[in-house]
Amino acid sequence: MSPEEALNYFARQVEDRNLDNYRLVIYVFHLSYHPFVLPRTVRDIRRNEYTARIAVGGGWLESILAENTDLLNRMRDVTLIPVEIESHMTPRIYYVFETNRGRQIFDVAMWGSGGSIFVNGVQIEWDDMFYDIIRPFLPIQTLYTMDRMYGRYEDSWPWQAGE
Repeated sequence: MSPEEALNYFARQVEDRNLDNYRLVIYVFHLSYHPFVLPRTVRDIRRNEYTARIAVGGGWLESILAENTDLLNRMRDVTLIPVEIESHMTPRIYYVFETNRGRQIFDVAMWGSGGSIFVNGVQIEWDDMFYDIIRPFLPIQTLYTMDRMYGRYEDSWPWQAGE
């Protein structure tokens, strides 16, 4: 399935609240342990001892994503732009949306050179939407580290409100 088809399928499932038979599995490489030794493949991040695995399914996945209509609209309307010059992968986050029986619908590996990402194996230009999909499910320490590292959502942290 092409990245666009997969993303549209995912958006329809969320919109129809039809996620009982699906799960989102997120793999997060902990940079605080080894900031200079990064995984080079999806297989590396899935099998690394410094990788946390987060599985979200059914009601929780549905309730969080279905309430975010802005994100749903962005998923339906996104234009995925392949990168002009392909590069290597250094995934810090990898996630897969799949059936409960393990059939993959789509996967995302973040990041490649120049901030690109890989969606269903296709290297495309960065779009915040792919991070926003998983952001509600990340542990607070990981969320804070990733947000700071990539300069995103910096003023969304409560202790920064007065700065």
